[in-house]
Amino acid sequence: WRTWRELGGHSTAWLSPKPDGPRNLLLRTVVDYTHPLLPWLAFLCLGIVVGRHLGTIDAWRRRAAVAAVALLAAVVTLRTFARPAGDGDAAVLVRTALSTDPYDRGVLFTASAGATALLALLAATAVVRRDGPVARAGRMSLSMYLGHVCFFHFFVDWLAVVPRESAAAALVLSAAYLVHALAAGGVWARVHGTGQGERAIR
Repeated sequence: WRTWRELGGHSTAWLSPKPDGPRNLLLRTVVDYTHPLLPWLAFLCLGIVVGRHLGTIDAWRRRAAVAAVALLAAVVTLRTFARPAGDGDAAVLVRTALSTDPYDRGVLFTASAGATALLALLAATAVVRRDGPVARAGRMSLSMYLGHVCFFHFFVDWLAVVPRESAAAALVLSAAYLVHALAAGGVWARVHGTGQGERAIR
């Protein structure tokens, strides 16, 4: 719809406002920016469905992996062979509809990201023991995700000891956080059962 309006000469800048009031905050949260309601609601629903069946994952792991790989193959095929060339309005609309760019909020992006996440989960649960420290820390993934924001802001913004432009520094900092978060998360989960983020969202 947004691409169609822009092709018609209409401004859609109002869909990407600064969050300076209730209306603009709602638009920014639900429609625009990095985590809009759609497609993230689809990812949330996928997570709920998978989470409710984790206890029987060994029974359906292979079927789910085959389905996810087939879905990814279909997405790549559509994106590669069905996208038209040219600058006409119809071609631009079809290319947008078949885009896998996260900022286009398309069905193909949602399908490919969901399938990729499912494959990653299936691989991780095949390798990680259910009662091991990594699994315990994994049950605190929201808390660990929120913790990484504080960790990175502390070292990058507040102390300014890690350069923002360095990919090598980002990888080292990420590895350092992951090692500490897994260790601390495993201990916390053993003592308290779940993370603070998980308690709050429940």
